[in-house]
Amino acid sequence: MEMPEDYVRIQYADGFYLGQVAEDGKTEHGHGMFSWDNGNIYTGEFRNGRFNGHGRYAWADGRIYDGDFLDDTISGHGVMTWPSGDRYEGDFSNGVMAGQGIRYFANGDRYEGAFANNTMEGEGRYYAADGSIVYDGPWVQGCAVNSDDKRLTE
Repeated sequence: MEMPEDYVRIQYADGFYLGQVAEDGKTEHGHGMFSWDNGNIYTGEFRNGRFNGHGRYAWADGRIYDGDFLDDTISGHGVMTWPSGDRYEGDFSNGVMAGQGIRYFANGDRYEGAFANNTMEGEGRYYAADGSIVYDGPWVQGCAVNSDDKRLTE
């Protein structure tokens, strides 16, 4: 594959950058790819040497995030997939699932609703693989709770 004319390669101690740079000729800026020696790869938009805008981060362990970044952090809207087959589509803040989203489980179940700190938190609805509603209501730290604030799931 031929490299675009405006792409440069910058070698670092832990990997390399291949892509567009700012006018200084050494700051990642525009579209590019950073590949770490540990196997992690980011491909997407850079601004002032940081991941900013839309990008795709693939971890060596098989996790993949495709979505928005802000100052090197997963933030905004995106999709996270795990090697297990689980997938989350929704809001992220400061690197964690936070806000509204849908978590699809490898067994076909899904949860639609609020998330905080990478877990189901707030109002949400859990569906079985056949589409039937298993639970509709409040969640606390990943557990469904009833009106007496007692956990229904563990």
